Amino acid sequence: MTSLACTIAIAALLALPAVAQEMRSYEDALGRIVDIPVDPQRIQSMYSGSVTPPLIELGAPLVGSQGTLAEDGTPYLRMVSTVMKIDFDNSDIAFTHESAPDFEAIAALAPDLIIGLVSNDADHVDRLQQIAPTVMLDDSQSGLELYRDIADATGRIDEFEDLLVDYHALVEDARGWLGDHSYTYSKLAAYGGDLHVYGNFGALTIALNDLGFELIGDGVAMRARGSTWDGEVISAETLPDQDADFVFTTFRIDQGPQVGPVSTLDAFEEVLPGFCDLMTACAEGRLIVLPLEHVALSFRTLDANIYYIVTNVAGRPGLAPPG
Repeated sequence: MTSLACTIAIAALLALPAVAQEMRSYEDALGRIVDIPVDPQRIQSMYSGSVTPPLIELGAPLVGSQGTLAEDGTPYLRMVSTVMKIDFDNSDIAFTHESAPDFEAIAALAPDLIIGLVSNDADHVDRLQQIAPTVMLDDSQSGLELYRDIADATGRIDEFEDLLVDYHALVEDARGWLGDHSYTYSKLAAYGGDLHVYGNFGALTIALNDLGFELIGDGVAMRARGSTWDGEVISAETLPDQDADFVFTTFRIDQGPQVGPVSTLDAFEEVLPGFCDLMTACAEGRLIVLPLEHVALSFRTLDANIYYIVTNVAGRPGLAPPG
């Protein structure tokens, strides 16, 4: 028996409940029909950016999660720790892997449900299914459908609906604060000497869409292709083509004060010197730099992005909005 098989066998024995779990059939994004627990008690998240935050927010029993390794090798929940102040060292959530799944580490936790994303984990679904019932969710969706799918798979639709009601109320308030508009936007990033454009970008995209902003530029084609959070490299010369009423980019807040909004703008300058003069949005003060970790999928970050957008668009009397 292989080491992994042995680990799975032992974990399965440890995970046996006193009373057998009630199961139900679930069709995942790959079209697989999977028998999953009606009320899962030991959930493994395969991605800390858009699976782990909803699970925590919904109060789901999370035993393990993908995470990020700091330079000294310490694992941390990058987006969750900055937004929710929950991390591996102050919770019962175990770190299982950073990039490639550590199947033995996952099996050792004896999960009764594993939640993965098509873009990240589809190639591993068979091995994960050997450990526990595994569902693959579609992370190319640009709205709250992914969050709803997570709530559905974990039996927490009621909790999701309660959070959704509050969010919709905030959206209505924000639309009133913004007033009637036909604003356009694009989402860009510059790193590694390249320019990146995005079609979907977590909570920021959801909030912008719900507030009536229209995506333009190369991100439109990306979204039509079902793009996830990954950006696509485009020629720096096409930067003016990404110009919009408002252009959004982000900076990381998990790397300390040495990496902030200024370094983000410096990265654009390295890709294309004088970039700000080539984009009306930048030249007129409508390039908005927001915290990257706050695009994690959660209602908490959605609320934050609503306020960011309103403050930067309607809350700046010295900046005339585009006509």
